Amino acid sequence: MSICSNITTHEPSMNKKNCLKPLRMWIDGKSYTIRKYDKKKYDCMNQVINKTGDEKDKQFSTKIQLPPMYYSKLARYRNPQVNSVQNETNTAIQYPSSGNDGFLEIFGDSEESIEEAKEQIFSFLADIRNQTPPLQFISIPLLSDEIKLSFEKFKKNILDEHHKGVEESIFQNPLKLHLTLAVFTLLNDQEKQQAVEVLEELKNMFHKIKTPLIINVKGLNCMNNNYSKVDVLYAGASFTEDSNSDESLQNIANLISSSFYERGLCKEYSENVKLHMTLMNTKYRKKKGGTPKRWVKREPFDATEIMKQYKDYHFGDAVFDTIHLSLMTTQGEDGFYKSIASIKL
Repeated sequence: MSICSNITTHEPSMNKKNCLKPLRMWIDGKSYTIRKYDKKKYDCMNQVINKTGDEKDKQFSTKIQLPPMYYSKLARYRNPQVNSVQNETNTAIQYPSSGNDGFLEIFGDSEESIEEAKEQIFSFLADIRNQTPPLQFISIPLLSDEIKLSFEKFKKNILDEHHKGVEESIFQNPLKLHLTLAVFTLLNDQEKQQAVEVLEELKNMFHKIKTPLIINVKGLNCMNNNYSKVDVLYAGASFTEDSNSDESLQNIANLISSSFYERGLCKEYSENVKLHMTLMNTKYRKKKGGTPKRWVKREPFDATEIMKQYKDYHFGDAVFDTIHLSLMTTQGEDGFYKSIASIKL
């Protein structure tokens, strides 16, 4: 049975070419389509700021509850832009001081002016979220003994060959091998609960398909075309011919990602998920003290000979039986990332 045919909320078809989709964001219990943030517009508007009427003089109002981080960022970086919105829409906008819980409130002379102010504020929130590092992600763990052993062999071979810029610290932990399907910046318990609910919906969907589904990991590629200066080296993945699926792994990955997009939870979204098992990443590189290098320019490595010798390297197969909602840069008791939630297929 095709699981893609069971989903009616995801458009366009996953078999069509990618097209741009609007940014969506979960805000106070609802998924909104977000207007693109136009920094140049607000830079120009900031040159002339007029005072707006007091909120007591306004006949209409609305309130939105946000994670405290947004209030902090609005106060610190967006105050001039918020003033611009008030000036343009003849509204009064209030929100808690930095770090406090509460509501963002908009007061206006009409529902239309409030709606316009709200849309502009939402574009600020989306820009703040996009500038915040990802905190969680959805993945398919690839932790079969075959894949882990093949990875360790690959790692040893590469280290023995002494390629420029390659050191042990930039290799992935074999207990964390996975395919990333979507990344998030979920800032409070309500947003995390929405992600868990989507995961449960996916569980119900996957109950309708035959198992097992077997993922084959094979072949190397880089996130850029210049093999002499590489930051991320990864392996590709697809279903084996023995898998009982009417859909490709690519279609299923797209559909999972799209489920979180529709709910407004994805930090970044592409209709065509890049299926990759990260092997080496220069962001893992550690300084002499043993800690990862932070806030410094990455040091790429030369993968020219690696790509020549290992382009078709076969890592092996793993059963696709789990989808994992994980915390970034963590490690659980089993060596994989700490879990917020997971489902078994």
